[in-house]
Amino acid sequence: MKALPVDMNVQLQGLAAIVNLCSGEANDHRNTSVSSGALEAVVNAMIMMVSNAEVQEMGCIALQNCCYGEDDMAIHRRQKAADVGALKAVIDAMNAHHAIPAAQEVGAATLRLILHKVPGLREEAIKLGAKPEWVKPFVKETTGMTSFRRIAATGIGTGRRIFKGGR
Repeated sequence: MKALPVDMNVQLQGLAAIVNLCSGEANDHRNTSVSSGALEAVVNAMIMMVSNAEVQEMGCIALQNCCYGEDDMAIHRRQKAADVGALKAVIDAMNAHHAIPAAQEVGAATLRLILHKVPGLREEAIKLGAKPEWVKPFVKETTGMTSFRRIAATGIGTGRRIFKGGR
C-alpha cells in the first residue's frame, strides 16, 4: 500500500486484507494489526483516494474492524485511530460523497464506533467538521447490545458492498 499509494487496486486489496485480518470477535489480531501500522495505512489510502467511493467504503470498514471491541485495548485502538487522522479521513469521505446515502451511513457508523467510550473525541470530530448527527453517542438497546453491534449485524461494516450505485 505504501509503495503504490495511488494504485486503486493495490489500495483496495490492502484494505480488504486489513478488513479480514481484523474481523471476528478475538482482539489479539486487531492489536497486532494496529501496532503494525494498519491504521496509518487505512488513513493514507483514504486521504490519497478521497474521490474514490469504493476506497472510502473499504477504508471505513477497515477502521471499524480495527477499532471494534469492548476489550481493554479497544479504547487505545480508537484513540490511535484519531491520532493518525481517521476522524478527518472519514469526515472528508462523507463530505466528498455527500450525495450517496450509504456513504453517510457507513461514515457515521465509523465515526460513532471510533468515538465510543473515548472522552473528548466527539468534540474533536465536530471541530474537524463532523455534523452533530454524525457523532451522536451510542445508546443501549433493550437487549443491552450497543447500536454499533446492531449496525454490524445488519450488514453495515461487515464488508457488504454498499457504495456501489449510490445505494
